[in-house]
Amino acid sequence: MNIYFYTTNQLIGYRENTIMFSTLQQKGATIYSNVEGMAQSVNLPKDLDAVVVLDEGIPSDTAYVVALSIARGKPILYLLKRGLSWPVEIQKLSESRELKKLIKLVSFTPRKLSAIINEFLDQYLYKTEKYEIKFTLRLNTELEQYVKWKSKKSKLDKAAFVRKLIENMKKEDEDYNNKEK
Repeated sequence: MNIYFYTTNQLIGYRENTIMFSTLQQKGATIYSNVEGMAQSVNLPKDLDAVVVLDEGIPSDTAYVVALSIARGKPILYLLKRGLSWPVEIQKLSESRELKKLIKLVSFTPRKLSAIINEFLDQYLYKTEKYEIKFTLRLNTELEQYVKWKSKKSKLDKAAFVRKLIENMKKEDEDYNNKEK
């Protein structure tokens, strides 16, 4: 998967940039970026799968990056630090019914950044539908402690960990997969 990461703060050591690179690398992404030392200008390769924009409220080429991504039909995650106002041109784009399928606007805090990125990649690139059905699962103390430990170790919340287990079981279940044919 090829991701273009555009940030308005181009410092490589900037906390949010570090979180972004770490999360995308954990997902196995090849990252193109305008971060210092990676590229001299805004250059979006044609084989991109998605674009992530991190807006810190600093004047920049974000509108150009978004427009180019839309022209190429690439999904866009537009992240704006919580407390800042949305750029008018970006907010107008998100009001379009057709463009809502391509662009996701999210206000973030550094603590939630990794989870937001993972959700975006799952939803837009892996085409998983949003999880809206609630399911009550009752566990004994020992199982709950195991799920808590294992989810923490895998850096997922408990619900995401259990969903991933079920999704893996579904992929490996030959009877279920043959039933669909």
